[in-house]
Amino acid sequence: MPALPAALPPSDKDAMSRSRLVGRPSTTGDDHQLNTTTLIRHAARTFGDQSVVYRDRGEWQSYAFAECYERVCRAAQALTRLGIGAGDTVGVLDWNSRRHFELYWAIPGIAAVMLQLNLRLGEEDLSYVVRHSEAEWIAVDSSLLPLAGD
Repeated sequence: MPALPAALPPSDKDAMSRSRLVGRPSTTGDDHQLNTTTLIRHAARTFGDQSVVYRDRGEWQSYAFAECYERVCRAAQALTRLGIGAGDTVGVLDWNSRRHFELYWAIPGIAAVMLQLNLRLGEEDLSYVVRHSEAEWIAVDSSLLPLAGD
């Protein structure tokens, strides 16, 4: 099973390990970091053959969590190849789709920040949000290009 690329520089990983809370050992398996990366990996390992169900162009479709995890990892690697990394802001202007679901996991999986752009905003308001957030990249569904404007 592929892994999401390491996103934090060594200095940040050291800081995170120093700031861990120390307490009694857990007997419930909750002694690991709870974030999007561990959640999607856990879903793939534990529920790999169960389905993610979504609607595409009015039709219900599904695919297994294991395949979903592989696609999320490929999306994370593609984002990394584009030069997106830790701390970068990536805007997403998309319908509730499989692509949107995968970006929801892939963007924080490389320690980037996901800026969910509201489809109900007008062009001027969207422009303000993007400028104010200083998003470096924006993923836009082709049907929403007129709304995205310049």
